Amino acid sequence: MVNDTIADQLSLESYVIQREHGIHLGGMPFDIKDRANNLLFRAKTNLLGTEITIQDTAGNILGQSRHKLVSITPTFYLYDGDAQQGKLVAIVKRPVMENMANTFSEDLTIEDQSGAVVARASGKFNGFLNYEYNITSNQGEQIGTISTGTPGEGLKNLISIGGFKRTLTLNITKQGILPNIILLEFLITIELKTIEEESRAHANTRREGPMFKI
Repeated sequence: MVNDTIADQLSLESYVIQREHGIHLGGMPFDIKDRANNLLFRAKTNLLGTEITIQDTAGNILGQSRHKLVSITPTFYLYDGDAQQGKLVAIVKRPVMENMANTFSEDLTIEDQSGAVVARASGKFNGFLNYEYNITSNQGEQIGTISTGTPGEGLKNLISIGGFKRTLTLNITKQGILPNIILLEFLITIELKTIEEESRAHANTRREGPMFKI
């Protein structure tokens, strides 16, 4: 049971998610803030990147996302609370992307634990880790949007600069269809898989040039 302060923080209409570039040996960390730059929650992956845990500033687990390390169709399980004791709220299946440097789009379905589709997410990629998602209900109502900034920022974001942070934004336009904690898990999950597939795509091309750390 979350306290009133956490409940209020999980009812905001907008969140800013930041991560530092570079190699993180203990898992990739994320800061989740409000529009006034106040730290609300922290998120971190496990070493393999197969689990995301979102905690409040006191270390209490608010939500987790899990997926298998190897899968033909990557499937993500999003929990409200600890995955061991919490509630499975959403299941997201995503095709493997092979060329993140080109502009293209994808459509994802978000299912409940029974397999019924409760929402859809339409993503548009503008290359080099730039993307936008529009999340809608089955009735066509907009639930929220995810964005990584304006086209062209992605290449800059690939360059490792001391202290530089990549910023993502979650705007929620319709409360109550999907819990905000699930939408935050969805955003971080998409970010991790995009990084992974971007790295794989560029490694496969074997291009010559500067090395980028993400």
